[in-house]
Amino acid sequence: ESDCGPPNMNVHFFQRRSSLQIYGDPKDGIAKLTIIPINRELSNHIIFIVGNGRQRQLPLSSSSTTVIFVNRHYRDTITLVFDEPIMEITLRGPITKYEGGIRTGNAEVFIPYESHESLMRFTGRIAA
Repeated sequence: ESDCGPPNMNVHFFQRRSSLQIYGDPKDGIAKLTIIPINRELSNHIIFIVGNGRQRQLPLSSSSTTVIFVNRHYRDTITLVFDEPIMEITLRGPITKYEGGIRTGNAEVFIPYESHESLMRFTGRIAA
C-alpha cells in the first residue's frame, strides 16, 4: 500500500457493500439508520443523527451505537466504511435515500450498493 498522505496524489475507492455516505441536517428531529450486516453473527449498528434544532441529549445507546450531532455552523459529508459487508440499511425519522440530486431539506444517505457507483477518496495536492 502506498503513502496516500500529502503531498502524494492518491485515489481510493471504497467497497460498495461496506460503505455509505451521510450528509445534511435532520433539523429539529433525530434521524436513525440501522446498519444490518450480511454476517448475522454480528450485531446491527445503529446511527443517530441529532439535528441542530434539538437539545444535545443522547438517545438510548449501546456498544453498537454511534451518535452524530449536527452543528448549525458546520455541516459536512460523513463517509462510513465498515469491516463487514452491509446487507441492508433501514431509515427512520427525517432522513431519506439520496435520489440523484433532489434535495429533501433533511439528512440524506447515499448507499453505493443500490447503484453502480462507488465512493472514493482523493488525497494529496495538485501542483500548479
